[in-house]
Amino acid sequence: MAMRPRSPPSRSATALAYAVQVALAALVVFTPGVAGPPAFAEYGVAIVVLPAVVRVVCHRAVTPLQRTWIAAALGLHALGAVYGLYANWWYDHLTHALSAGLVVAVVYAVGIAVSRVLPARISTRTLHVVSLSCLLVAGVTWEVYELYVPHLVVYGAEDTAKDLIFDVVGWVLVAPVHRRLLGRVPDDLTARLVAHVGHTRPIPGRAT
Repeated sequence: MAMRPRSPPSRSATALAYAVQVALAALVVFTPGVAGPPAFAEYGVAIVVLPAVVRVVCHRAVTPLQRTWIAAALGLHALGAVYGLYANWWYDHLTHALSAGLVVAVVYAVGIAVSRVLPARISTRTLHVVSLSCLLVAGVTWEVYELYVPHLVVYGAEDTAKDLIFDVVGWVLVAPVHRRLLGRVPDDLTARLVAHVGHTRPIPGRAT
């Protein structure tokens, strides 16, 4: 069964997403706080740049949901440090789940596109395993990275374990609905891959 065409986002939803993006980027870059903005200015730049990168790669603007998700995943991490919000026990868990979900979404988008140009289809179960594995590798890499960055604080093995657990929570939340969250991004990536390899397998209903 073919997928129904999605309705374009409303102007109000698009405007709200842009407002959230600009507000979070400005807060991260320009607001002084506990750690000071210079240490996290790159997060503000990334909030602005990443949606533009997606547009260039996919020849399509991100949806309002995707734009807000990117802004929140990056902005809340930085603002937590700037304003000392990590003192709240739940805040670190929230930011890890949000950013982990974003990493997982990228892996799914690339995995779906690659599956469509390979001679043999990658099963949904395999894609789930690959996405979880990539997430855990990214999570461990980040925890090691934190050890060597002065303005990032490591609270011990228990905190690291909780971070990885909530990374997995992000995967659990995204995995069942990844196709809806990604929208047309996998289709656009597939088109880019086909332009290089020259073919694609027919996918009934364009489903994963």
